[in-house]
Amino acid sequence: IGLLEQNRGFFEAHSVSAFIRIDEGMARTLLASELVMRKIKQLPFILLNITETFPQLKLGKNNPLLASLHAEFNLAISHFGAGKTPSNAVYDNLFSCICLDKEFIHSLAKRASFVPFIQSIIDNFRAHCDRLIICGIDDDVLLDKVSQLSGAEFQGSLFPVVKSDALHSLICADDRVPSAQHPG
Repeated sequence: IGLLEQNRGFFEAHSVSAFIRIDEGMARTLLASELVMRKIKQLPFILLNITETFPQLKLGKNNPLLASLHAEFNLAISHFGAGKTPSNAVYDNLFSCICLDKEFIHSLAKRASFVPFIQSIIDNFRAHCDRLIICGIDDDVLLDKVSQLSGAEFQGSLFPVVKSDALHSLICADDRVPSAQHPG
């Protein structure tokens, strides 16, 4: 959390989210610690990230632990589409961000129907979250395909991880817009 606090300006200025992966044990610890809860709440760009294997996820808002997390924090779900749980929690609007499973994307990417199929998934689930991320964008071929989609963001090995002192290297100005038109 210390690194996120130090780099708060970057995350807020560029509307970048930071994901902290949690499991059931960590979820219970977070909810039991007023200090940690307060620190995370002071950093609104943090999303607590759970996976499809989170216990009793299928109960959605009827899962007391998940409902408590949702009441206190912004949540993300990773590996969505891996087939481990039904979509109840997503349809209950518990997640600010949905991250589609990399293997799910890769298994569909070779099909001619990939773009319209994934667009229909985006259109269906986008009403239940603020952001939808397509994971597994690991080569230019797949990047070209997903670039045809609207309403989603991308994640994968084409977009490498950087250390905190190099965060600004991830942001570049859009060269197509004259500099006088760039905000701020």
